[in-house]
Amino acid sequence: MTDQTFDYIVVGAGSAGAVVANRLVKAGKKTLLVEAGPADLHPMIHMPGGAQEVIKSKKLNWFLDSEPQEHLNNRRMMQHRGKMLGGSSNINGMVAIRGNKADYDQWASLGNDGWDYQSVLTNFKNIENWCDTDNDYHSSKGDLPINKTLGDNPLFETFIEAGLELGYAPNDDFNGETQYGVGRYHANIKDGQRWGTSRTFVTPLKGNPNFTVETNMLVEKVLIEGNRAVGIQCSRKGKSFTFKANQEVVLSGGAFNSPQLLMLSGIGPKQKLDPLGIDVVKDLPGVGENLQDHLSFLFNYGCKEPITINGPATNPIKQVGIALNYFIFKRGLGAVNSIESGAFMNSHEGLDAPDIQLHFVPTLMYNLTDDLPKEHGVSVRACNLTPHSRGYVDIVSADPKAKPRIDFRFLSDERDIPPLLEAYKIVQKWMQANAWNGLMTEEKKGAMAAKTDEERMEFVREYIETDYHPVGTCKMGNDDQAVVDAQLKVHGIEGLRVADASIMPTIVRGNTNIPCMMIGDKCAELILAS
Repeated sequence: MTDQTFDYIVVGAGSAGAVVANRLVKAGKKTLLVEAGPADLHPMIHMPGGAQEVIKSKKLNWFLDSEPQEHLNNRRMMQHRGKMLGGSSNINGMVAIRGNKADYDQWASLGNDGWDYQSVLTNFKNIENWCDTDNDYHSSKGDLPINKTLGDNPLFETFIEAGLELGYAPNDDFNGETQYGVGRYHANIKDGQRWGTSRTFVTPLKGNPNFTVETNMLVEKVLIEGNRAVGIQCSRKGKSFTFKANQEVVLSGGAFNSPQLLMLSGIGPKQKLDPLGIDVVKDLPGVGENLQDHLSFLFNYGCKEPITINGPATNPIKQVGIALNYFIFKRGLGAVNSIESGAFMNSHEGLDAPDIQLHFVPTLMYNLTDDLPKEHGVSVRACNLTPHSRGYVDIVSADPKAKPRIDFRFLSDERDIPPLLEAYKIVQKWMQANAWNGLMTEEKKGAMAAKTDEERMEFVREYIETDYHPVGTCKMGNDDQAVVDAQLKVHGIEGLRVADASIMPTIVRGNTNIPCMMIGDKCAELILAS
């Protein structure tokens, strides 16, 4: 047994935890960052076009999956989650979206003071190294490079032209004055490399005497004395470790692992912990509840001209060229994320913020882990941004190595169906616009053959997938289901906070990576001000 003492311990080195640790170390606090996975040394991690290969690694991906989803033809939903320094920021699509002003104002309206849009805008700007002139919405003084995407495939602009043809407004900054419209996404890519939270916030800390990082270390429980967190119990390769915290422990394991660790530590619903033989330290019924995620369906079209990524990405000779161009010059297909065009819109009139998001990729692809087909084509992903369905995460045993039980209960709330149907119809119109000039062929899975809402929903239930944006399972607030307060402190336990996507009361409108970094910056701000 090894005993070491720190001021702060941060559990999880992903999108939020790496930022928390960075800020505490820079403030002179002796900080331990603990990560269950390895360092970010895999050569494909920092290659923007290499995420698919990283995701396939059992060492770098938790490979969680859900319970059968009753309303999705009882399909299980795979959950790819990063397991390394940088966490899921090293396997995501790098689309830099903050969410909408309405999201954070809603959080504040639920009793979470200091989380309104104007307040968290400061934290967004704190982390951002913006590619253009500073303005009311952006700053170039932060750590994280946010740049315009540089892919030169002509279909990105064709997608935008099709949207303009349908009457959607152009938008060159979805994180600026308005989120509405169609345009190019920005991305956390610089010099042809992915800038996840490991590269951005952990690597610069190396050599700092206040910083210690432990990788391949599984945290088994938070140590509680009385009603105070005093450290963590861990293991690595069969050896046990105990680390103590003089000040606080911060959990940043994400929407699955943070509630799992709380329950393993005796913090959670008593009726779930008692049957597992776990001593209840604090009966918090909301731990693991309120699970939300974005659902989206993928339309796949053939392309009559050989101008999509499928050609070079599936040709062995051209693959060698792509690799050489990337590793020598940091250029070409390997240096871009290929998710460069998109749109935000309303499913119906009267909404105060968008509830539909589109992602366009000039690649025929069916899921994240299958090899790309050789046939040329494109893919359009359509997402309902404001789901009402709520699921849960719980544990099946007191064994910290056992995977948590995950049930999203997708489409259990019928209010989620109309936005999906409207998104379906929008894509049908979008891909038939004159801007495509006859380039597109039939939809590969037969989605466009659907003429009625019943037929469309048959397609949705069979093919819709999660967007890998799980949130909400350690909800911030003051009601009976809340787990943390507006200071991110766990209710009833001193010296313990949670900082990751799990604290979101409601899911944000858009990709969740950048909001998680904001939460990390906000958490450190709250700690240092206390």
